[in-house]
Amino acid sequence: MKYVLLGLILLCLVGCTTGNVVKDETLDVALVIPITGIGAAVGQDFLYGIELAKEELNLQGVEFHIEDTRTDPKEAVTATTSLLNTEDIDVIVTLQAQVSQPLLTLADQHDIPLIASLTSLVKEDYTRKSENAFLQYPLPEEEMALTLKFMEQEEYETVALLTVLDEFGNTMTELLNGDFEGEVVLKEEFQKSDLDYRTQLTKIKKMNPDAIYVIGYPPHLINFLKQRKELGIDIPVVSTMHIQSDFVRKKSVGLMDKVYAITPVALVKGRSDFGERFENKFSVEPDFLAPFGYDLVLVLDQIKNQDAKTGLYDIEIEGINGHISFNDFGEVEMPLVVVEADDRELIMN
Repeated sequence: MKYVLLGLILLCLVGCTTGNVVKDETLDVALVIPITGIGAAVGQDFLYGIELAKEELNLQGVEFHIEDTRTDPKEAVTATTSLLNTEDIDVIVTLQAQVSQPLLTLADQHDIPLIASLTSLVKEDYTRKSENAFLQYPLPEEEMALTLKFMEQEEYETVALLTVLDEFGNTMTELLNGDFEGEVVLKEEFQKSDLDYRTQLTKIKKMNPDAIYVIGYPPHLINFLKQRKELGIDIPVVSTMHIQSDFVRKKSVGLMDKVYAITPVALVKGRSDFGERFENKFSVEPDFLAPFGYDLVLVLDQIKNQDAKTGLYDIEIEGINGHISFNDFGEVEMPLVVVEADDRELIMN
């Protein structure tokens, strides 16, 4: 059923967005995101957020051209190049670090803005690298700053790392290694295709650190939590917003004791009625990327009648994730908090 619903949303986003708006007056958006593959769940959640906002705003004057990255940079570049050669694209929107970086090269070649979410690229590799780079997502430096503040509050003096071997995992590992004032007693990595971490977890159990810092995608985190339980490990876990995602929580019932996540304030339990509106439409709870999809539409609606890049720098609006405005580097300042991953109860702000 969910795949039928997603298909209808894709058709509506592509074919029903512009209404009677003249093509020359339309903001054409290349929406290059994971529809299939390991990132399909986050791509679907992002699309649901877009569709809800489009309906509630009765959006006109914005046309989405959707392509599937499959979380593969080569697929993303090929699809985006094709769109740029056949459509008059005004803005590129994408998800994930491994895709955002190569697409920035294309954006620079065509001198059009690229809005990225769900990326762990540090400032120097993205927003400080190009005037076309815009980030609608917390900076990894800001996520790590709150992570370390929480670890200090909890008096974690030793930590073990278990991270996916890609841009996401490498970035967060480097940031923690550089600023953690305690001792990193063990660093373990795994490939994106790996789903068995019992060897690494056995080593971690033997070291018995104060906390485990884990970085991965929802399928990784689900198996990590299951195997942590199987091995009788009671060590607190700290991670990013991925671990409190609805996809992970539904498959990890009873496995999330002492698991903490850094998230935007919008995801705190009971924060707004967004979840109720979302669930009324889709019959599922919103996951962590839905608010970003919703807010993206608010942004695009504001800039549709002007030069896209100029419009992005001029934006001052309120979204689901709070106040939205881009600084001189194309970055959004986003309030972050620490929550208990199982129920999104606020722990620290």
